[in-house]
Amino acid sequence: MNSVNLIITGPIRPNIDYVNNMILYFKTLIKYDSKVFLGYWKNEDDDYSNKIKNVDYFVPCIEPDDDLIYKNIYGRTIQQNQLNGKIEHWTPRTYKMFYGIKQMVEFIDNKKLIHPEAITLRIRTDLFVANCYQGEFNKLIFNMKQNSVYNRIRRHPCDWFTISSYDVFKKIWFIATDDEYNKIIEKIYNAEDIIKYKSELYKINIFDIKKIIDLGICRKYDIQVQTYDNHNI
Repeated sequence: MNSVNLIITGPIRPNIDYVNNMILYFKTLIKYDSKVFLGYWKNEDDDYSNKIKNVDYFVPCIEPDDDLIYKNIYGRTIQQNQLNGKIEHWTPRTYKMFYGIKQMVEFIDNKKLIHPEAITLRIRTDLFVANCYQGEFNKLIFNMKQNSVYNRIRRHPCDWFTISSYDVFKKIWFIATDDEYNKIIEKIYNAEDIIKYKSELYKINIFDIKKIIDLGICRKYDIQVQTYDNHNI
């Protein structure tokens, strides 16, 4: 088996200590060789390459300016249109999530770092694993079906975490241009809906893994007392 690739993107949150622990958790959880790709905003204050461990490739990029996003991005999700501007502040947030992933994909592809069929995990920087059955998780990775994405589903797929081949990862998450982004964003209910929309577009199978892994988002972390403030799905 080739390396399992962990693609981690987003602002470094809730803090450096948490991201360090989260990466170590997945490195320990996965029984196979793994490579970690960490993408974050270059204009953040810290040089994370000296503070975050177990990362094979750091991919800093410049955070897009909110004013430019509002100028160039006219597309709004179905949810935004239904709420008549009440969540307009989600426009730059949603765009930045996909922009960060785009920068990561371009970095990987330019250097040809991941084979299209290689196992790839999409992970948010603040992802919290409440519980995971390690044996079942590794069995899933080893027996992953082609043209499929594995997702922790609540009422719908969740954008915090996916397992797939790199090729499927790109089909779901990569949006090449702002023009393409504007067209896609108007067809989905919210950012999470990208998984369902792209899976239907490319005939990708979606499998629910909620019986194997239970996830949340860590809002606050104190390394001294190992306390978490989590929002579970």
